[in-house]
Amino acid sequence: MARRGAFLFLVRYAGALHLAALVRDRNLVVLDPRGTGWSKPGLTCRENEDAADCLSRWRASGVDLTRYQSAATADDVEALRRALGIERWNLYGLSYGTRLAQTLLRRHPQHVRSAILDSLAAPQEDEIAGASPGAAHAIQRLIDACATDAVCDRRYPDVAWVFSEASFFETCRAAGSPHPPASENEPLRSDVPALLLTGRFDPVTPVEAARLVVRTLTRAYVVEFPTLGHGVWSQSACARRIGLAFLAAPLRPPDTSCVASVPSVRWAAP
Repeated sequence: MARRGAFLFLVRYAGALHLAALVRDRNLVVLDPRGTGWSKPGLTCRENEDAADCLSRWRASGVDLTRYQSAATADDVEALRRALGIERWNLYGLSYGTRLAQTLLRRHPQHVRSAILDSLAAPQEDEIAGASPGAAHAIQRLIDACATDAVCDRRYPDVAWVFSEASFFETCRAAGSPHPPASENEPLRSDVPALLLTGRFDPVTPVEAARLVVRTLTRAYVVEFPTLGHGVWSQSACARRIGLAFLAAPLRPPDTSCVASVPSVRWAAP
């Protein structure tokens, strides 16, 4: 079977993301961005290690944290493309990988055929300061769905109180890295075909981010899944079917009719 180009996964755990349909007729490239996975040095903290101690250990070992930014990693991706001799490739980014994909589209758009962005981070949003409101919206949607389901409402009558008492975010400690150039936090303007997948129950990268990003993309489609959370591709055969059709014809509006048949939330008993 003839190969139909290359597909780059900008995620660490690609083995869990239902790749069989992709690798049948495409060359699959999986990248560990600098500092993650098997890249060297790996910037991981030890179990139960305080964040400040972790940063101190990295610095003591000679790690220059100013070199660990999205722009530098996007340039790594471009260097990899040249080394592999690939003229253009398709991208898949998940979560932070969507931020990296957008940086790549900003810096090296001529070598990207299409992009699938799953559970988007919007570069123009402050992901730390804006995380709590976005998460609150997703959690409220989950609470509302539970309240309208007789089984869930009976089993979890205090679910709203439980969520209101929980804390999901902690303040990030300063790592000493300089702020990226202002251009890195501007909306991406691109005419590269893009498919944006988002779940309405995603508290990490809420649907509002996808709606914001698509405003400045001229050839993009947003597909919202009303009962899914973070990481739509791995959760839904429908999402993968839409994605594969998009890869085959990126300029054709996707058929999203299967979204209506995605199962509703299944409430598990405690």
